[in-house]
Amino acid sequence: MANLLPCIYCGERFDPTRGEGDHVLPSRLFGEFEGDGRFRGACTNCNNQFGRYEQVLSQSSQLGFYRRVINPNLGRRANRGGLLQRGAHGNPRPQTTAMMGNRRLLVATDPNDPTNITPVDHLSITATNGEVHHVRLFAGMTVDRLREDIEDLSIGEFKEVAMDCDPAVTDQLVSLIQQMFPDWRFEQRGDTEPGTYRLHSTTRFQFCGAYFQGLAKIAFHYYLVHNQNGFLGCEPEFAEIRSFIQNGGNPDSFFHSSGREFAVPYGPQPNGQVLCPADWCHVMAAMDDGGPVVVYMQLFVGPGAIPAPNFVTLGTPARCEVRARGAYGHVYRYDNHRHDRYAGAVIAADLFRLR
Repeated sequence: MANLLPCIYCGERFDPTRGEGDHVLPSRLFGEFEGDGRFRGACTNCNNQFGRYEQVLSQSSQLGFYRRVINPNLGRRANRGGLLQRGAHGNPRPQTTAMMGNRRLLVATDPNDPTNITPVDHLSITATNGEVHHVRLFAGMTVDRLREDIEDLSIGEFKEVAMDCDPAVTDQLVSLIQQMFPDWRFEQRGDTEPGTYRLHSTTRFQFCGAYFQGLAKIAFHYYLVHNQNGFLGCEPEFAEIRSFIQNGGNPDSFFHSSGREFAVPYGPQPNGQVLCPADWCHVMAAMDDGGPVVVYMQLFVGPGAIPAPNFVTLGTPARCEVRARGAYGHVYRYDNHRHDRYAGAVIAADLFRLR
C-alpha cells in the first residue's frame, strides 16, 4: 500500500512517489536543469492551481521576455505549446514602444526574438497630464471595440490624438477614428522611409498578485528541497507563506530581506564597470541559521543583464536542534549546446557571503 502524506497546502493525502515531482523552477518557463532537486510536498490539485502563476510569469512579466531572448533548449517539452506574451488571467500583454525621431510608436515584437520589432497601426493619445497612451488598431475594428480599448486605459481628459498606420489602410482607419472623435482633423505627417532601423525600445509589464505568488512558491520550494534541517513546509511557522502562495495577500509582508542580504559578485563595480556572467543563468540562495529564513533569487542573469534580485522571507521556524547553519546557494546555468532534455545544469555555489 502506498505511503500517503498530507499536502502541505491543503492537507489532502496523496502519494508523493507518483510522477516526477515539482521542479523548483517551472520547467515550461525556465527549462529543465540537470541536477535540479524535485519538491514532492504538494498534491496534484494544488500543483495544477499553481499553474496559473506560471502563465502570469511567462505571459505577462519580464521573465517571459528574457526566456524569449535566450530561447533555452526545452528538450522534450519544446512542443508543449508556446508561452507567448499575450497576457494571462486578467493581466494585460506587455506593451512595447520605440522612439522614432521625437515620436514614441507602438510596435510588435517577433515571437522568436523580442529584440526584433515591427511597427503596428495605432493611436497615440496624450492626456492632459502629458502621459502618452497607445491603442492598437486593426482591420475591421468597430467603434465599440475602439471605445472599450480606450476606456480600459482610464486616460481621463485628452489633449491630443494622433495616428500612425500603414498607408494602405489610412482611409479606413481615419473613418473609424472620426466616428469616435468627430472633432478630430486628419493631418498628414511625413512618411517613414521603408527600411531597417536600430531603435531604442521599452517594454511595459503589468501584473498582479499571482506574479508574486509564483515567485514566493519558487523561493519556498527551493528552500524545502535544499534545507538540511528536515523542514517539510507543513510546520506552523510557515503557515503565512503557505497561505500567501495559495490565497494571495500583501507581497510586502514577504518580499524583503529581514536585514539579511547576500553579497554577490554581479553588478556595478568600484571602477564603474558592470560585472555580469558570460552565460545566462539563475542564482538562488538561502540563509538558514536559526533566524528568519530568507531566500535570494536573481532570475535571468546574463551578458549585459543584471536584474534586481528578490529577497523572500519565509518565516522563522523553531528548532530543537539545528543540524545545519549558514547560507547555501545554487547557479542554474544555461547551455544551449546541449541536445538532450536539459536546458543546462545546476551547480552548487559558494560565492555568497553575508552582510
